[in-house]
Amino acid sequence: DLAFGRMFDRFATARVVLTVAALAILLHATNAGALAQRSITRKYPAQRNVRLEVRNISGTITVEAWDKNEILVTAKFFSPNAQFTPEQTANCFGIDIVRDNRGRMVGDVNFIVKVPVNSTVDIETKRGNISINNVQGGMVRARVSTNGDIELTGIRASEVIAENGVGHLLFDGELL
Repeated sequence: DLAFGRMFDRFATARVVLTVAALAILLHATNAGALAQRSITRKYPAQRNVRLEVRNISGTITVEAWDKNEILVTAKFFSPNAQFTPEQTANCFGIDIVRDNRGRMVGDVNFIVKVPVNSTVDIETKRGNISINNVQGGMVRARVSTNGDIELTGIRASEVIAENGVGHLLFDGELL
């Protein structure tokens, strides 16, 4: 009985030590994940009928029209290594996470982009949802190459293209 009691005490002690170690690892991983999340918000001047192009790997992209001649981009990164380098010309504003992070694992990058009402919008992601709201430009394109929902609401455009591999499509708008 005494040998069994000592063996039981050793197993109980080992279990407590392993539990504490596992909790410490979990706590450390949770804090690292929280520190890895970062958010960037930037404003850019734009023409009334600018073309917005966004290429993402994974994450939600929301585009909303507003009555200002500027683009407001909020990007939420879930990886400290993700790069974000928008390019702007006189007629086009582009964000290309694929190009900016070639060869790196970047995880989800979620965007909320506000554009002038008369903008042309061309959005693409490999995985994630796309939502485009109240845009009244010449063209609206939304493409999810693998899995994600597409919602196009309040759209007024002469050309609308929406395609996804797996997911729902919702169009509530007017073709001109």
